[in-house]
Amino acid sequence: MYSEYYFMRHIDFRKIAYIVATLFLLIGGTILLNIGMSQMKEMRDFYNLKIAPIGIMVKGDYLVYGIAESLESTLITPIFDKQVLMYDYKIEKSYKNLIDDKIQWKTIIHKFDMVDFNLADTSGKVRVRLKYQDSSNIDYVHEKVIFEDENRHTLRWIESADEFYLYGNKPNENSNTFILSPSIDTPYFIKKNNQELSLRGEKGLINIWLAITLITIAVIILFLILKKHKIIEFMAILALVQIVLLTVIGGALIKRDISQITDNVHQQNINFKILDGTKSGQVFIEEYYQQLYSNADYQLNKFPNNIVTFLSFTKLPDASFDILPNNIGNIYLKHDYMIAVLGIITLLLIAFLKVGLKLTIAKRSMENIPTSKVKGAMVGLSEIKGTVIEYQNQGLISPLTSRKCCWYDYKVEGRQDEGDNESPWVTFEHKKEKKLFKCTDESGCEIIINPSKADVSIEYSIVKVKGGRRYTETCISFNQSIYLFGYLSVGYSSGQLMMKSEIDQPLIISNYSDKSIVLKKGLIAMSMMGGVFSLSILFGLICMAITGSFDPGNYLLSAMFILFSLSGIVGILHYNDILFLRNRVNRNFTNIQVSLKKRYDLLGNIQNIVKGYVKHEHELLQTLSILRSNFNKVLKEGNATPNRVKKILKQYLEFNKIFDVISEEYPELKSDELIRDFIYRQSDVENEISLICEGYNDSINHYNTRIQSFPDVVLAKVFGFSKKTNI
Repeated sequence: MYSEYYFMRHIDFRKIAYIVATLFLLIGGTILLNIGMSQMKEMRDFYNLKIAPIGIMVKGDYLVYGIAESLESTLITPIFDKQVLMYDYKIEKSYKNLIDDKIQWKTIIHKFDMVDFNLADTSGKVRVRLKYQDSSNIDYVHEKVIFEDENRHTLRWIESADEFYLYGNKPNENSNTFILSPSIDTPYFIKKNNQELSLRGEKGLINIWLAITLITIAVIILFLILKKHKIIEFMAILALVQIVLLTVIGGALIKRDISQITDNVHQQNINFKILDGTKSGQVFIEEYYQQLYSNADYQLNKFPNNIVTFLSFTKLPDASFDILPNNIGNIYLKHDYMIAVLGIITLLLIAFLKVGLKLTIAKRSMENIPTSKVKGAMVGLSEIKGTVIEYQNQGLISPLTSRKCCWYDYKVEGRQDEGDNESPWVTFEHKKEKKLFKCTDESGCEIIINPSKADVSIEYSIVKVKGGRRYTETCISFNQSIYLFGYLSVGYSSGQLMMKSEIDQPLIISNYSDKSIVLKKGLIAMSMMGGVFSLSILFGLICMAITGSFDPGNYLLSAMFILFSLSGIVGILHYNDILFLRNRVNRNFTNIQVSLKKRYDLLGNIQNIVKGYVKHEHELLQTLSILRSNFNKVLKEGNATPNRVKKILKQYLEFNKIFDVISEEYPELKSDELIRDFIYRQSDVENEISLICEGYNDSINHYNTRIQSFPDVVLAKVFGFSKKTNI
């Protein structure tokens, strides 16, 4: 019993759910990919074939367009009593779905029938026959629906004088029958217009994109399962998966196109020799074969088809006529609405990219800053872990649990429809309170935290339901472990380190582990960047759909676009890393200048006082005068450099030594109230600038290390990021 309980406790059901979801996504992606490939193949079959004059057909697969003519017999439809050549009749019964209470339809009777008929154009006519009773690839010209009680009657049909496209096989030159026989490689079809086939191509495109998107989501969940959050690593793997998929899809479609085109040309070359000079309509024969051959020549020699052509040793028979230039197929499909769709996708792509880059840069900034102890915290952007303690008796009492805390979020909710336990909750009261608090750790040092405008995320909330109300409380209580990420600065009045939000960087406060926070932010960033890659593919495929050709080569171009996008995004991220570290150095150096300005002001106040007491101490007065002059030069705009700051700090230490000696010799000088205030404030400023210099040097070490490592060293040379000097 104990072992079973122990086993159940240690099963990670969430991980199992993620694994199951990943498997379902991969299976769903595979199914959609097969459906999309099938639809694209049918579309390409139609695109690659030239519309053949009916009178020149000998043997093989043909795409023809003509007018239907009845033979000796026709059919009478089950309803409406129409004389037709073929029909599809369906009776459906309505029923209510118990889950969502919607009306759905169930087929109770389904009939299909067809008789032989002729299809004619200006060159001749041919008998059309369906080999099997399968109407899945027939696009009927007419359709009518009527409702009777709970039943829905749907009749679709083709009658005499209807015009449509037909794709099928003529078994031999002696037969006058065009056979409609479904197969895996060459499914027959009847289409009333080329727009229907274009829509099939668009559906195939969308299904392929959805398949790639599902696989993209599976990769994101896989990273979640493995608790990986490196964005560049994720993008590299995702790009590799998508590039492989697009290359395989494009390669398979190109290979099929080349095989179909060359087989058809070779077959029609044989037919052309059989019919040459022996059959009426010679002009139709020559024109058709010339167009077919020219189209094949164009398709086989354009990039990237020419690579597959070369590798497969594919050749066309010798031509005895001039090849027509720029022959791109029998139909050029264009859709104006696709331009609008492309515009929407572009806006979404920009939005996802903007949010994704912002989140990724924020996450990488957290990774670029090492976690430090409170004692070792540096002025500037810092990451700290410690314990919450009260600051100057400014604690709060939480409303629900009466816990002593420094921040709480309290919410009271009730049902929208009182008495109905299924109605949604609505908020009646919501308030947040916050106070300054301190963070400490085992070192015993403390820093002040200002939670105003902070991004607070607390793992656990207290929820109580009483009297039809739901009370929720989330708080940061004292003695609680806490994670902090934000800007550290020295308080002007207190002289202590304080962490607070800045305009460009809100303070992050959380009781999650730093790994959990980075993983959470990484997952959101990966989702956004996954959306960027997925939308990039859709953008390329929509561009393909606008041309109407649905060219398989565009899948390979989309794969190349992903590769370039990955390179660009990685370059942007590394550039921003270096820029972030350089700005961190510059910000810390600015803090040093602010601290030097404080020293300069102190020296100005003390100079006149010292003159009155120690006029004969020329060394002190001279040193003080020179020091103030040097401070003034350094503080002028553009004059401050690390070497000059280092030199003036050394001079300041020399002045302090002289001042300390003289102040001991002159008790009246030491007892002056302003001098005492100077000595006290001088100590604070000394501590402040010492901390700021440590932070500056630490930021320089990180910056210099990055610009000397690959690939950042390349970006540093290209964009002029130079090495910085320590103080």
